[in-house]
Amino acid sequence: MSVRDRRRRRRHRRRERLRDLGWFLLMALLGTVGCAALITGLWVIGQGS
Repeated sequence: MSVRDRRRRRRHRRRERLRDLGWFLLMALLGTVGCAALITGLWVIGQGS
């Protein structure tokens, strides 16, 4: 990594952190929805049988 790349990265650190936070929130939301769907599916299967 050159000094120029390091300087450029430092300038956009806030934007990268915001993007990482948004990505984390998106993955957390998908994980929560996935778990809820899985639990609901198992509950429906349990109720049906």
